[in-house]
Amino acid sequence: MMRTLKAIVFAVSTALATSLATAQSTLLVGPGGYPDVTAALAAAAPGDEIEVAAGSYPAFQCAIGVTIRAAVPGTVTIVLDGGVFAPNGYPMQFSAPAGQSVRLVGLRFGMPSGSLIASGLPEITFACAIALEDCEFNDLAGGPSRGRGLLRVSNGAFSHWQNVRVAGPGVLVEGKLTAVQSELVGTFSLGLTNDAMRVVGTLLASHGSFVGGTSSTQPAGAGILVHAGARVWLTDCTIDRGASFSNACSLVDLGGQIDLTRCTSAVTPACLPVGSGAGLGVQRSGPIAQGLPFSIDYRTGPGVPVAVLASFQLADVVLPGLLQPWAAPQSAFNAAFGFANAQGDLTFSFTLPAVPSFQGLPLWFHGVGGVSLPLQVAAPVGGLVR
Repeated sequence: MMRTLKAIVFAVSTALATSLATAQSTLLVGPGGYPDVTAALAAAAPGDEIEVAAGSYPAFQCAIGVTIRAAVPGTVTIVLDGGVFAPNGYPMQFSAPAGQSVRLVGLRFGMPSGSLIASGLPEITFACAIALEDCEFNDLAGGPSRGRGLLRVSNGAFSHWQNVRVAGPGVLVEGKLTAVQSELVGTFSLGLTNDAMRVVGTLLASHGSFVGGTSSTQPAGAGILVHAGARVWLTDCTIDRGASFSNACSLVDLGGQIDLTRCTSAVTPACLPVGSGAGLGVQRSGPIAQGLPFSIDYRTGPGVPVAVLASFQLADVVLPGLLQPWAAPQSAFNAAFGFANAQGDLTFSFTLPAVPSFQGLPLWFHGVGGVSLPLQVAAPVGGLVR
């Protein structure tokens, strides 16, 4: 079943007219602009946008709520290179103050061939509210400490990933992470296989892929390892261990609470727990581009009602009556309502007019559905308008 979000264009236009009164600056990095992201951040104010031209740039620290985006997604590489066997690894930290958020769009992060980490500390730490869209973390070396990770969502932080690919020694989730259509692949480094993800806090993911590291001599890494006390909801995901001589599990549960809906594994034994099967899955058709159709596909039970709210920012909110994390601020507005068809599918779509002032506007959609409390929540989808 497909429905059109007719109210969205009007709502976006109204909100845009208000936001233009307090429009922030765009700072350019590359030819004719700042030499690197660090220099642009030093000149930026909260809410500014940093547009990065194609090329390679050094790693940076971000302690302010800004948008950092590639002018052309996939053409910008942030190089994590502090020297071979750097004693403190190659740390990057995002730590915007409370009330501010960071957005990363279309960036690649990678280390040169031959670089190694001696300390095993996480290379990139997300210690604030941050949203990643169409980002890649590739060609990364690993540390000797299994259980640490390439990327860390720190305790108390909220992070949303959309179309993010990670190939490295793993992700450590201590805070809250929501993810849609993202792919995590663990690696084999310094004699150890890596789990694709370790969850200590909270994970809500839909249409994702989690594959552990591969080794011919060591047990394979798990797709996901869930620690005691962690809370995990997965819908329409694939979870696999890496290839190995041993029959390791795709998902390792050390005492967390795990709810799976329509999740699969291609290996045996998969060790996937039996979930309630009531989760609300979601995926987007692609980035929101002016003048082109954009659709959101929800998947739930037959005939289940689904309501959609829209917002221009994300927030870490706890509301009674909702089972999973909610990311819509109080300023969110009603966007659509419908019922899933007999197969449990429901699609909402709209086309945003080609208006230059829409460029760079963040637009997020939040789905909630069910026939009884607590209601099921889907991870947010949307992103920056292109």
